[in-house]
Amino acid sequence: LEQMTGRLRNHIINAKKQMKIDISENPSDFNFDIAIQGSAEEKKLRKNLALKLLASKNAIIIIAKNPDVCGGILVAFDDNRAYMLHSWQKEVVPRGTISALIFDAVNWVFAHSLCQFDFEGSVLQSIDYFFSGFNGDIIPYGHLFWSKNKEGLYNLINKSMNISGRLII
Repeated sequence: LEQMTGRLRNHIINAKKQMKIDISENPSDFNFDIAIQGSAEEKKLRKNLALKLLASKNAIIIIAKNPDVCGGILVAFDDNRAYMLHSWQKEVVPRGTISALIFDAVNWVFAHSLCQFDFEGSVLQSIDYFFSGFNGDIIPYGHLFWSKNKEGLYNLINKSMNISGRLII
């Protein structure tokens, strides 16, 4: 906590005073309907992947209770790294709920001898900066587009560039 900005630190402290954070492997503790965005088919595929990861003990759920479950983060992991796949929170929660969940997820990862926590980033600059507040580095990565024809390729590229708040360099 000491190396974080005062604002982020205060959000985490505030949330932890008002709720309890637990580790769960129970899929019913995670609101997939809120957490997963996309088409119906994309949601189904992502939920099935998350359920398989939980069933194979390659994922955990960090949940916030106030007193009922009001938010959660799904973290998948392999032998070395953890990946924040999905997160959700109810509309009305204590200030700092997601920050406290992320903080505890990162601590869980390092307590279990994993060497890296991947926030999975965002195309939105403000979200990447929020994640970097947890003493993480923003690491740009390439993205490949493939289409059977040029028109489809140009549509994919244009769609990816037309996201509000996206940082284009």
